[in-house]
Amino acid sequence: MASGIRGDEFDELFTQARQAVEQIRQSGREGDAAREPIIAEAADGLVHAVMAPTGKLAEITVAPKLLREGID
Repeated sequence: MASGIRGDEFDELFTQARQAVEQIRQSGREGDAAREPIIAEAADGLVHAVMAPTGKLAEITVAPKLLREGID
């Protein structure tokens, strides 16, 4: 039996990351946000997202370990 993250599990994690980015984007529109990148992480630091001051997703990094392991 192969271990690792299933495609649907990865899709769910990616969807959660996109929702978090959208929440950050919305909060930036409500006020004068700091003009430096916003960095967030999930899955115990295995997923990192960087949002540029313009409100665009600048970078998302998923550690290979997350792809090899289950989400338990």
